[in-house]
Amino acid sequence: MLRIKILVPIIATVAAAAVVGLLAFQIWNPSWNPFGLSPQQRLDKAIANLFLAETFKTDGFLDFEIKTEEEPENFIISFRFSTKVDKKEPENTKTEGSYNLGFGEQGFEISIAGDIKTIGEDFYFKITSLPDFPLLSVMLKGLENQWIKIDKETLAKTRGEKIEDLEQKKEEQKKLWQDLTSLFKRRKMFEVKEKLKGEEIDREKTLHLLVKVRREELRTLIPELLKIIERYSTEEQKVELQEFLKDFPQKFDEVYDKVGEINFEVWISKKDNYLKKLKGEKEFDLSKFEQFQTSSIKEGKIKIKFDARFSLFNQKMKIEIPESFKKLDEVFPQIPGGGSLPLFLPGK
Repeated sequence: MLRIKILVPIIATVAAAAVVGLLAFQIWNPSWNPFGLSPQQRLDKAIANLFLAETFKTDGFLDFEIKTEEEPENFIISFRFSTKVDKKEPENTKTEGSYNLGFGEQGFEISIAGDIKTIGEDFYFKITSLPDFPLLSVMLKGLENQWIKIDKETLAKTRGEKIEDLEQKKEEQKKLWQDLTSLFKRRKMFEVKEKLKGEEIDREKTLHLLVKVRREELRTLIPELLKIIERYSTEEQKVELQEFLKDFPQKFDEVYDKVGEINFEVWISKKDNYLKKLKGEKEFDLSKFEQFQTSSIKEGKIKIKFDARFSLFNQKMKIEIPESFKKLDEVFPQIPGGGSLPLFLPGK
């Protein structure tokens, strides 16, 4: 009997310690776990995971709707996308995606669709659908359903530059991107405002949050961002940036007061703290902004909506060079020595 009296508290202590250990290390992680991450910590971790992920897929849309009292009363610009990213080899990043850009009135919308791939420094695109406009069809004849390749040699020709100069600009762009990424990682831009009802996405339970942009952080971030860009700008651009930054805090507050608080919804996997979904909507009353008082839409409103779903984190992806493609100067022989193509291509 004495042994039992001694063993009971020992067993109870060991059991309690085991439960605490399971909870603390989140081996067992029920919703009431006092050692679990807070919603803010989960949000911060999910953002960090997005930067750290070697591969992932994004599907979503971005819509702009302009409402006016004139005809057409509603004008819509919509952008749909589905993109895979493979960063397993940092010096040979690969992306693959499909896009659809549409614009027009409600019920009368024209669109153009296409696919893109980036393999390291090489960019491939294919137009899969064109609006039914004769002039546009003639101009882009030869591009529809045909993979076109743009490489650094083509870029050098179209811009009248040496490949060495182009390489230098690429290095500057790379450093700029690294500096900007580092800045965004340091800044805590988002704050959990409210915990909402969770739901399942891709058969995973999620933490559903209403998140707001931190006003003070945004006020500090923008000048820091522009000062980074200034380091890689021309003298003329530097003067423009410095002029813009004069009295920036005051100008920022004036605009932000008119825009109002910026909120959006976030869904985070409870299993591994990866982002599953982002969704937001914001309407701007143009009558509040002096910049629009002389325009025809001064009494109008602009509504922005976005929705993005994330999946396939760190899963194996197969992104390969198209089996058949033409170089841009094969499709448009007149390009070398004339015209201009953008240096900073998607996925770079």
